[in-house]
Amino acid sequence: TALKLSLGEKSLPELKQDLQTSKTVRTLQKDALYTTNEIEAIEREIVSKCRSYYQTIPNQIKDDIWHKGMPPASLKRLTRDQHNALKFVMSGSTDRVIGIQGDAGTGKTTMLALAAKGYVRLGYDVITLGPTARAADELAQRGLPNAQTLDRFLLSKNEESTKPKLIIVDEASMLVSRKFKMILD
Repeated sequence: TALKLSLGEKSLPELKQDLQTSKTVRTLQKDALYTTNEIEAIEREIVSKCRSYYQTIPNQIKDDIWHKGMPPASLKRLTRDQHNALKFVMSGSTDRVIGIQGDAGTGKTTMLALAAKGYVRLGYDVITLGPTARAADELAQRGLPNAQTLDRFLLSKNEESTKPKLIIVDEASMLVSRKFKMILD
């Protein structure tokens, strides 16, 4: 029956025993965190790739012109932290991977929408990825270009363009390791 299948075939003590004796599952923190050798290897590769992308692109947007063409009213509505993050994303970074972190409601998406529009004006192909169709729809409604689900992006052929490409991943912390690695590849 469906109830039996959803509960599984093993009791909690049997599952704990299997985890303790498994050759493929590793315990990271007693009775709390587990991983596999495969996932650990993927995560190490992600960290290695991100480190290798550090300071690898030339800073082509000058500090004094990054905000040109952006609606002044939109810039005035930004908090100091949003303004600093936008300036960094637009002109202060030479890294191929940047993480923007903040609590819910702090304006990350608002800031990223302005950055995306700025990069489109500079001739970039900008793609915005969300973890779900609902999230992608929300990103599109908030003004982020080419919003789509992460899965759709990974399944698409993504024709190569002669334009430089910017990929914005919203809620990146929700990505499973394999998909994050696929984006980096």
